[in-house]
Amino acid sequence: MSDEANSLMLTSAGEAPHQDQLTSVGVVIVTYEAQDFIVECLASLLVSGYPALHVVLVDNASRDETVSTIQRWCEANVGQREATGSGQESWQHSDRSGVTFSLLRNARNLGFAGGVNSGLSFLMGAKTADVYWILNPDTVVDPNAPAALVAKARRSTDWGIIGARILYHDRPDRVHTDGGLYRHWMGFAKSVNLGRRVDDCQPPTDGELHFISGASMLVSKAFLAKAGLMDESWFLYFEEIDWAFRREELTLSVASHAIVHHRAGASIGSGSGRRVDSAFSVYFMYRNRLRFARRWTPLLLPSVYLWSWAMLVRRYWRYPDQLVGGICGLHQLGPPYAVRNRLGRSDWDMILHISKAGKIEI
Repeated sequence: MSDEANSLMLTSAGEAPHQDQLTSVGVVIVTYEAQDFIVECLASLLVSGYPALHVVLVDNASRDETVSTIQRWCEANVGQREATGSGQESWQHSDRSGVTFSLLRNARNLGFAGGVNSGLSFLMGAKTADVYWILNPDTVVDPNAPAALVAKARRSTDWGIIGARILYHDRPDRVHTDGGLYRHWMGFAKSVNLGRRVDDCQPPTDGELHFISGASMLVSKAFLAKAGLMDESWFLYFEEIDWAFRREELTLSVASHAIVHHRAGASIGSGSGRRVDSAFSVYFMYRNRLRFARRWTPLLLPSVYLWSWAMLVRRYWRYPDQLVGGICGLHQLGPPYAVRNRLGRSDWDMILHISKAGKIEI
């Protein structure tokens, strides 16, 4: 643990400080068919040593055993279950009273943004958090990550979102992302330090980034007051970039000592290493790439369209399902079969016909 993070956990006498002296962290984890990896994520949070956590899991109508897996793990490792309302359950750790796990079950798949908004709304209503940490279910956090994020927040002024150093889960010596840059004329997002050795690079300085990866984002109340909740019309991809673009003068940064390991696409089938992107992933990536350019850089829309075509053909010419999915997404058409079968008909009706939300007031 870094010295700065450790100072949050210990008093000068070497004893754990009273819970009231800590910054309370509300963690939002959106799950969809995450039964194979959610337990490792939850276990890493429980053993992190940070006692002021309220972890809210929002399940987007998973069709597998995600919900029952979460329930069994919480009952075995956290404490007695308490039903708090329709589709809501909570568990509080018997030995560390500041650690609570809550489960919210959405009746339908609301996408990443909709799930995040459900969790944030729950936490804001409960008034249990000073800051909010959006975390992917296919991540594993290092023990000092929560304290390191809070340490960065405490010594920062006018901050909006703080990211973690996200490393590959299967290659922990390599960086997955240290935040991101957006290439306006291409319409492509670029992860800083992607694939580089951890020891050979450092995160960018505060203010250099255009967005923070949705895999791990610590969000301030000041940011939510300015940007509002996430725009749910994206459903998947570009929602965190759009969110960051609405921050006004607030800064983006990365906490270099907050380490999060990411399976990189395990939840939705995006590519990583030798694994090619799923048709589902390609469809939404190219669909939202053009929508984002239309919203934020309309004069560059022709350039973004041509670059998207070039990248689509170059990457997926050997993969018919992905190529067709990308073409349909790029032209704002309905999903082809290889994409459509991932979700139910009612979910697609919502995705394709949802109104553009704009700024959502809190």
